[in-house]
Amino acid sequence: MGQWQDSPVRASGDSPTAETANQPRGTSGTRLIDQIATLIANTPCPHCGQTPGAAPSPPPERVDDGERELWRLVAAGERITADAPPAVPAEKLAKARSAVTSVGAVLDTVNGRITAIEEALGTPLSWLLPSRRFTLAAQLRRDHDHRTLAREQVSAAQEHLTRLDIAEARRLAYLTKHRAALDAARKARAELDRHIDELIHGYARQAAPPWFRYGLGYPPAREDYASWLRRARAAIAYRRRFGVHHPLEPLGPEPSPGTTEHREWKAARGA
Repeated sequence: MGQWQDSPVRASGDSPTAETANQPRGTSGTRLIDQIATLIANTPCPHCGQTPGAAPSPPPERVDDGERELWRLVAAGERITADAPPAVPAEKLAKARSAVTSVGAVLDTVNGRITAIEEALGTPLSWLLPSRRFTLAAQLRRDHDHRTLAREQVSAAQEHLTRLDIAEARRLAYLTKHRAALDAARKARAELDRHIDELIHGYARQAAPPWFRYGLGYPPAREDYASWLRRARAAIAYRRRFGVHHPLEPLGPEPSPGTTEHREWKAARGA
């Protein structure tokens, strides 16, 4: 007697113990919120499949059928452009037109001078001034020679311009014939450019692969960003177009010379 006895365990309906009564108010609510937060953090997103706060998934290295079709359209456009008749440089065409105008003006001047001399020699007054008549007759002979030369120059200049016009018309007709394929190639290239920029953004946000971080030198210095971006776009386009998977070299080994892949490899290397 006089000693405390151990208290029996209270049923759920009993009054709270001193220990329970001393807990801060709202503790059970806080625990519930923590459980909900944990559940949300570990539940994959139904859209992207990632869990909130997780590191972003790396961009896909695999090229799907849709992207392969875009590259096929680009390659078809490149072949059409390569087979097109050579373009006539605009400055060359302008120079040829100017030459025709220039020698034509010379010929007009000579013709006008011949007409004036012939009219002067045809007047009765010219016989009264024999020395002047002699001078005009000598000038007329020279102008006839000049006219012959001017006509030859006009003919040569016109022939040269005609050849250039025909060449330009042939190229225009060829490009018009293949306009649909060329338009499809341009649209495909634009879509690929957008996709490549998205890939670069994805690589920059994740633990980038060695070929991106070390081969391309990411991140670049601020003053080198423009040139770095140009090289990155060229390298990623080359890797995806030709299926390069080298872990360190952005462009992989040098392809066989004389191939389309080698030409694009050199272009990407020089970007």
